[in-house]
Amino acid sequence: MKKKNNVGLRILSLAILIFLTICIIYCSVQYKQNYIRDLEAHDKLVEMCDLKDPKISEEDCNSIIAVGRPVLPDTFTVFFQLLINSNLSLIQLFAPMVVILLTGYSFSREYNTGFFKNKLLRMSYKEYLKQIIYSAYKCIWILPTLILILFICSFIISGHFDVDLTLSYWPEYYIPIPTSILKNVFPFIIVFILNIILNSLFYANLSLISIKKSHNYIVSVIVSYLLFIFCDVILEILIGSLLLEKYAHLSQAANLFSLFNYWVYDTPSIFLYTIYCFLLAVVSLIFVVFVYRNKEGVIIESEK
Repeated sequence: MKKKNNVGLRILSLAILIFLTICIIYCSVQYKQNYIRDLEAHDKLVEMCDLKDPKISEEDCNSIIAVGRPVLPDTFTVFFQLLINSNLSLIQLFAPMVVILLTGYSFSREYNTGFFKNKLLRMSYKEYLKQIIYSAYKCIWILPTLILILFICSFIISGHFDVDLTLSYWPEYYIPIPTSILKNVFPFIIVFILNIILNSLFYANLSLISIKKSHNYIVSVIVSYLLFIFCDVILEILIGSLLLEKYAHLSQAANLFSLFNYWVYDTPSIFLYTIYCFLLAVVSLIFVVFVYRNKEGVIIESEK
């Protein structure tokens, strides 16, 4: 059973990785093509100005020449433009589902078939609980890997890290994150990846929690995602927006507590958000332990 589960998990992981990699490459190609079209449009307008085409005014020509040719943005600007402002931004909605699909796969089959009871004959329940949590956490590599692939594609498109060159043509609001961050971008990337890992741990824990009550893999995936949305409503709307912003007058609290917002980083503090992600991972892990704390209860539930 374990060997079959591992093979199935590898196939599912590879299929998801290939599909999302194709999406990243497609959006990257679109971004580069849009830039090339901007260049061609600019050159065409300059040519019209040189020929004194009556379709374009002298004032417009002076403005076009003063602005100059579009500059290809730096790697990190391209990276966040793709991540936040392209079709790839849909990953903000589906990232939890990706982790949930993988983390719940093996244990769901084990739990629903009752195969886990055979393992309990060879090890203590505490050891087995550690094993299933560890196995679930092995799948959190998927989102950091996709971020790495996106970064490589962004570098291939841009080829440079010069933020000042980007700002010499593009307005500051074109960069989706504060420019102060880009001045110290490599520490930020470390924190960015850390937050993705912590969020992935949170998604994995939600998957484990839902499996106990769901006796079907697809149902457990759906329940896990609905649980994620429920947590977002409680944290972002009730706690962040209503309690902290409306009554405690803390600005941007809803952004900080949003579970969909960790790609954007318009929160009051990046490190405060990291603490928040850490707490989500720890508290959800405590819930996992609480849900599975009773061996007899888990066995009885699996036999329903």
